Amino acid sequence: MTRPHPTIARCLLLFGLLLPLLALAAPRAWLDRDSMRMGETVTLNVETDIRGEEPDFSVLDQSFRRLGTSSQSQISIVNGQQSAKMLWAIALEPLQEGVIGIPALQLGNESTEPLTLTVLPAPSGGSAAQGEDVFMETTAEPAGPYVQQQVRYVVRLYYAVTLLEGQLEEPKADAGQVRRLGQDLTYQKTVGGRRYNVVERRYALIPEASGRIEIAGPQFRGRALRPGQYNSMFGGGVNLSARADKVALDVRARPADAPTPWLPAQQLTLTDESGVPPDELRVGEPLTLTLRMSAQGLAAEQLPELTLPRIEGAEVYPDQETTQTRDDGEWLRGERVRKFAVVPTRAGPIEIGEIGIDWWNTATDRRERAVLPARSWMAVGGSVSPATAPDAAASPGIGDVARPADAGPATGPVPGDRRWQIATAVFAVLWLVTAALLLRRREPRAPMPATPAPPRPMPDAWKRDLRAAVAASDARGAAQALLRGARSERPDVRELGALAAALAEGAQRDAVLALERSLYRDGEGENVLALLERVFAAHFAWRATSATATDTGVLPPLYPERRAS
Repeated sequence: MTRPHPTIARCLLLFGLLLPLLALAAPRAWLDRDSMRMGETVTLNVETDIRGEEPDFSVLDQSFRRLGTSSQSQISIVNGQQSAKMLWAIALEPLQEGVIGIPALQLGNESTEPLTLTVLPAPSGGSAAQGEDVFMETTAEPAGPYVQQQVRYVVRLYYAVTLLEGQLEEPKADAGQVRRLGQDLTYQKTVGGRRYNVVERRYALIPEASGRIEIAGPQFRGRALRPGQYNSMFGGGVNLSARADKVALDVRARPADAPTPWLPAQQLTLTDESGVPPDELRVGEPLTLTLRMSAQGLAAEQLPELTLPRIEGAEVYPDQETTQTRDDGEWLRGERVRKFAVVPTRAGPIEIGEIGIDWWNTATDRRERAVLPARSWMAVGGSVSPATAPDAAASPGIGDVARPADAGPATGPVPGDRRWQIATAVFAVLWLVTAALLLRRREPRAPMPATPAPPRPMPDAWKRDLRAAVAASDARGAAQALLRGARSERPDVRELGALAAALAEGAQRDAVLALERSLYRDGEGENVLALLERVFAAHFAWRATSATATDTGVLPPLYPERRAS
């Protein structure tokens, strides 16, 4: 066994020692919120994998007053590898208003990313001037929203005592919906020279009518320790209660030039998430398009349904739409996602026109439009046109025998080649005769019917269901009844598209395609149901197959069907 070179061994050993250091993640720092008011506190969190001393937080003293620092460590072992994390939390009180920069904090040879904090002026007035142990305040922005525009409603509970328990009511609006946003924020704030703990809860209020509406102030009820009481097991504590002032909003009606549907949002985007489309399409093969509509300040149910414009030369089959409403702690974010299968029905250009959504920008107070540009493809393939079929005169065969001697050199096969064709035909005829004699010996030949069997009548059960669905204008019920009848004759037919493909060209096939379109597109196919009842009154006009063509030929079937005697 050969031993590695000493230099290579040292390099491997050094790499093994440095590997845990390379796996360490860079330290990171973050604030529990990005904006606050003067007099409140904010928490700066610093996390690192580097073992060492506490970071130097003195660089924060130029802009903040440090009120306290807490730390915790976490050690984990995964697959035999030990890792440790350290987290520091520092309570900070800004010394001035404005946008304050938090410099990078040095930890060994690494440093955190710098941060910014927006400090707003302290609110004027307030119930805390009276020095209560607990009080509440509420804010609503904007105070003059449009109807159906999101209002950011905030409830703050201030308490300067040790709470044992408490319950905070939900706000109620006389003409609007209220939704809670995110998780509660907790911090400290000095008001009137007294230090308070603050619980901040945020809501989204959607006014449903124009005019003046009022939001009743929520109420807090709870218990706190008595002064000098250090154990809640002795004594029942002190009952506390506080109620916030009600807030009034002057809701504006939608502008006269507002689009329909009415979509008042901070931001609205329309994106195509279909990926890279093919350079060309093939007739009969679907192209899948995925569209997404996202809006900040609107719930998913406020957004309109995603649709595609009518496409010449293609059928559009939309999938079930998915909706979702999320929030980031301040704004509702509604989303709608839908997939469409675009199936070309002919060769040639396929064009999808511009798709646009008009909406009202509440940030700029003007009308805007989210647009997906028009797109086009070339569809290829499809059935061969009769005009492109080979000319019979150009095919070798009888035409070459009748060719005059002065017509030039023959382009067909030479006479020697025709002997192989004659021999092949003779062997085929002999094989068919032998097969027929063998079958005649095994069983008696069934008598052939004098006339073709009439088409099978429609069963009365699903026929009654079809008539009932037509009378009730129930397109989906008519489709189900029609498919039940089709499966009684063709068990492999499971959907309207397969039924249309199995029917012969004509009124029945057109009616099924019209019914399928009416199920996916509003406003189309108003007379489809009456047409269905009329064209399917007798029987199904199935498309002729190769098996059917053989049965009607000169030769009898190779394996004739047995008939009961």
